[in-house]
Amino acid sequence: MKSYKLICMGGISVLFIAVIVLLLSCKNTSKKDLSLFVSKWEQKEILFPKVMDFTLKLKDTVKVSFDDGWKIFLYVDSAGCTSCKLQLNKWKEFIREIDSVCDIKPSFLFIFSPHRLKEIGYSLLTANFNFPIHIDEGDSILKMNNFRNSKSYCFLLDNENKVTVIGNPIYNPKIRDLYMSIITGHKRPSKDATKPLTTVALKSAMHNFESFPWKTPQQAIFILQNAGHTPLIIEGASTSCGCTTVEYPKQPVQPGDSIALTVTYKADRPEHFDKSITVYCNAKGSPFKLRIKGNAE
Repeated sequence: MKSYKLICMGGISVLFIAVIVLLLSCKNTSKKDLSLFVSKWEQKEILFPKVMDFTLKLKDTVKVSFDDGWKIFLYVDSAGCTSCKLQLNKWKEFIREIDSVCDIKPSFLFIFSPHRLKEIGYSLLTANFNFPIHIDEGDSILKMNNFRNSKSYCFLLDNENKVTVIGNPIYNPKIRDLYMSIITGHKRPSKDATKPLTTVALKSAMHNFESFPWKTPQQAIFILQNAGHTPLIIEGASTSCGCTTVEYPKQPVQPGDSIALTVTYKADRPEHFDKSITVYCNAKGSPFKLRIKGNAE
């Protein structure tokens, strides 16, 4: 589900994209709720305490200056699955991509709720995440900005800390491209404008693992057939949780051939789960949603 809003700032048109993943939630969000969310946050200034301590892996304190330039802001609350929301390995990839193309690099402001420090520390250690983070002690930033304590937020902020783009670049390649185009100061060519579309036939979009021992990884294979007349190209796949990964061949799939996407689920703890996988490709109806569910005992 997508909502697009075009506004004008100082003669520059900026596209606001609001998608369900911008809330970093595994729950369904209505179109009306997304529209209200965008209306509330567009061009709003994000407030920060005068003094903010940043840390590496919850150990060493480091100094971070973010007075000027673009800022990529991520606030992660304490509700739900911590690893689902952090996706630290994907953030590492995005930071490396930013560093490779930007002469003037934006600031990354990773703000985490203080209520699950043990889980946060484990995720930082597991991902070997060597970038500064701020723990929002006393929920200061949450209260200053009237954030809801049951949602997380991801924004691109301008030089005045005003919200320029709403959405998480880790979950959606189009939002990722939008961040990149604005930060680098030039429009990146749109892949969608020129690429030929094909048709995908999907035998099943859901797999139920039923019950299994939670320490045993599970795999499901989804088959996508190219039912069109041009090669099928998988552009990317994102998951709603860090405990879920996707692997697939990178070469184009010729008409009539099929491609297998292998989805692996590794439970962090015993739980009932229902996870989604979003597949982006040059086919009508893209992106496609896949689901896995089960009971990790």
